[in-house]
Amino acid sequence: MARKKKCPPCGGGWITTFADMATLLLTFFILMLSMSVIDVQRYREVAESLRTSFGGLQQMAAGESAEEVEAAVNFGPGQMDARTGFLEGGQTMDHTPAETVQNLKEARRQLVMARMGDLQEALRDPIKRGELELVPKTDSVVIRIQEQASFPSGSATLTGGFGVVMDEIAKALAKTDDQIIVTGHTDDIPIRSGVFRSNWDLSAARAVTVLHELEERANVSSGRLEARGLADTQPIAPNDTAENRSLNRRVEISVVPPLGEEERSALELLDAFEDVTISRDTASQ
Repeated sequence: MARKKKCPPCGGGWITTFADMATLLLTFFILMLSMSVIDVQRYREVAESLRTSFGGLQQMAAGESAEEVEAAVNFGPGQMDARTGFLEGGQTMDHTPAETVQNLKEARRQLVMARMGDLQEALRDPIKRGELELVPKTDSVVIRIQEQASFPSGSATLTGGFGVVMDEIAKALAKTDDQIIVTGHTDDIPIRSGVFRSNWDLSAARAVTVLHELEERANVSSGRLEARGLADTQPIAPNDTAENRSLNRRVEISVVPPLGEEERSALELLDAFEDVTISRDTASQ
């Protein structure tokens, strides 16, 4: 009877380990590729949103109102939107997402400056009399009301003569659809009063007083109004002299131009692209 031949030892066991490693490497590089490739369709969606909301934001000239700055312009085929860096139809983008976000912020800054010009014109008289001050911020214009022009010391009741100024402010704000945030501020000297427990109470009460005046005098919608009391937490001058403390006792009305749906969605998409870029850069380090 013939003996069965023994099968020689197999030498291919390494192929299993090699196949596993190759599969893992392939998966890794596919993941890296998916993080680094930009979705062209999503960029086109961003381009369309940006053209809709900012296509007409032109360089603001002297004397232009916010409405004129917001007016839209038509772009012909192949023309570049100077603000977003997109070509008509989203065909080409010369700017990175980060640069486009910066352009959006610049466009918003110009809108804020245009709103400030409108308010300067509407509130010219009280500004000249030193009763008000306008301060531009990143996304808003602040109407600053000092205590000596509006409230008696330690009180949240407006002085009788300040009603005329409140009329002018209310009429100016009623013409817009901006968000209005009224904030009360005090100095760092603790209040001694049977009416208010602390400077927090006083600052909040003054903010609410101004808010009610805006709502009643020009029928400003309550949905646009917000009141805050910050006591002495945000001084604009050191609380080391009587003059500086008087500067810190103030009420500020922040006028915030609304964020359009197109602008909001565009910023969200661009922020998402920035997050992808950061993740990609982190993974490559």
